[in-house]
Amino acid sequence: EFDRAKAALKEVVKQWKGDPAQLNPLYLHIAELDLRTNTFEVAEAAIDKGVTTKDLKEDLRAKALQHKGDSLLGQKRTMAAVEAYQSLLEQFEGKRPLGSIRYKVGQLLFDHGDAKGAEAVWGRLQGGANEVLWSLAREKLDHAKWQDEYRKYVKRIPAMATTSSQEKKQ
Repeated sequence: EFDRAKAALKEVVKQWKGDPAQLNPLYLHIAELDLRTNTFEVAEAAIDKGVTTKDLKEDLRAKALQHKGDSLLGQKRTMAAVEAYQSLLEQFEGKRPLGSIRYKVGQLLFDHGDAKGAEAVWGRLQGGANEVLWSLAREKLDHAKWQDEYRKYVKRIPAMATTSSQEKKQ
C-alpha cells in the first residue's frame, strides 16, 4: 500500500519540519516509494528536497544519487541519468560495490550509440569481482565492432543476388 505509506511519511515530514538530519532519510523513502509506483518526476522532486544539505551522510547521498539516476531514466532522460550515475561512481566507487551501476552506465551509452564512451566506462570493470560484467560488456563491444567492419560485405550480398538475377534475364 504505497499510497498510505507515502501519506504517513508526508505527515511525519510535516511534524519534523526544520530538522534536515531527520528529514533527509524520509525524503529518500518517499522517493523510493515513488520509484516503485512509477511516478518518476515526483521521485526526482523528493530526492532534490532530501539532498539539499551539505552534511548528508555518505550512505544517504549514494542512495540519493542512484535513485536520482533511476528517476531520470524512468523519465527517458538517458543522458541526465548517465550524469547522475557517473557522479555516483566518481564519489563512491572505491567505497561501495558499484559494478552493476558501471555496467548500466556503459549499456546506456552503448544503446545511445556511443560505443567508445561505453568501452571507456566498461573498461574499468576488467579484473576483480566484476569480471562477469566485463565479459558481457566485451562481448557486446566485439559484436558491435564485427557488425561495423562487415556491414559493407553483408550489404553487398543482396546486391549481388539482384545483379546475378538481372544478368540471367538478359
